[in-house]
Amino acid sequence: MFLNSGRRWALPTLVAVLAVATSPAFAVVLPSEPGPVGEKFIRQPDLIVKDIYQAPRALQAEDAETALRDLSLLQAPAESALMDIRSGRWATLLPSRALLPDSSNDLQWSNGQAPTDSAGWRAAAWKAFESFLLSNQSTLKLDPRELQNPGHVTVYDNGETIQIIVPRHVGGIPVRTSSILAVIKYGSLSLFGTRNWGDVSVATEPNLSFE
Repeated sequence: MFLNSGRRWALPTLVAVLAVATSPAFAVVLPSEPGPVGEKFIRQPDLIVKDIYQAPRALQAEDAETALRDLSLLQAPAESALMDIRSGRWATLLPSRALLPDSSNDLQWSNGQAPTDSAGWRAAAWKAFESFLLSNQSTLKLDPRELQNPGHVTVYDNGETIQIIVPRHVGGIPVRTSSILAVIKYGSLSLFGTRNWGDVSVATEPNLSFE
């Protein structure tokens, strides 16, 4: 069973960033529906709701003020930020926030040395990114209970670039096409975006009426 948002992955600024980046981590490949059942899914394009993105300064005055304040807390520039108007959450952020120790920041590894293999980098990256999400859940309008834990973490070039995709689950049910995308580059969160992360107000438990 899936909760279906009925919308496709379409982050224009993310796509632009991915197109100009040279690192293989930016060639994002989202997990597809697995197995023979997934191959039989049919989606009518006419029923897909198009995304609407807006720069924070283009929002209504009160909303713009809140958005700019949130961007300051997230250490993300307003010039490159895009708000998903339908979900009320950030579709694209290009922050520069240190999450992992690197020569470009002052963070230190707890044991004094960086991970030596991909498994270690994946664990460290997820722990750091999860901490970022938890500490900013109110600003990002995210419910930690809806995050797949851990997310899909892919490591490139011995930790130089790390891509994270976090699928969404509500009440234990996967929400199709709803996820978070993030990229950590040289220890800093350099790309963040939510995809179809709108409020869910439908029942997630089966119910059989008498009719």
